[in-house]
Amino acid sequence: MQKSLSFLENSSVPDFDFPLKIPIIGDSSVGKTSLMRRLCFGEYSGDTRPTTGVDLLILRRKLEGRSVQIQLWDTAGGERFRTLSAGFYRGAHGAVIVFDLSRKETFSSVKSWQSELEAHMGSQECPVLLLANKSDLEADREVSEEDIARFAADNRLLFAEVSAKSNAGNRLSKAFDDFAPRVLRSAIDGNLAREFQENGKAYQEAKLGLKPTPPSLRNIEIAKDPHTNKKCCGVL
Repeated sequence: MQKSLSFLENSSVPDFDFPLKIPIIGDSSVGKTSLMRRLCFGEYSGDTRPTTGVDLLILRRKLEGRSVQIQLWDTAGGERFRTLSAGFYRGAHGAVIVFDLSRKETFSSVKSWQSELEAHMGSQECPVLLLANKSDLEADREVSEEDIARFAADNRLLFAEVSAKSNAGNRLSKAFDDFAPRVLRSAIDGNLAREFQENGKAYQEAKLGLKPTPPSLRNIEIAKDPHTNKKCCGVL
């Protein structure tokens, strides 16, 4: 599998304290690579070669007071890629699904891409941005904005009509500026939930003498609720 690694360095955000993994999925030749290069580097090339494996593009942003490294995992959209998908989705915090406005069959495939994403993510919350690419080909449009909006609403997706070629209205950056903070908040909430679950289990094991108390839990004390006289735990 061929891989390439590209970086966008932002001197105002030299380091990061939170990584976000976002897979970019959709059928072949819908413009996934062109969109990501437009977003990261502000450029467009009409002769972009199809992705043969996985390309990783890095975007650094300041989001809600945090320095964030956004990892955009761009993939081949063919059936061959789906055999590689388990590792590709592992650890993802959000996802972008792309289709081509001028090819209705690529819109019909969106549901199967969403189902595949959900199958790999399980119960983990995963915000999804639906990008309808090639809005510059209005004369060749095969999918109405009403159909896209209805599908997005039914499936709780953000969506935007964009063009990697014309970048009309800078809609791609605006859509991502709305999407990225949602991914960050979801990732933070997910981490807190997992930490609470893991610490709760570790605390119970330590309380029963099954395992030594982990260092991170040694500040937990047992206190009595003055109203019920029952014990409860609190973190100091």
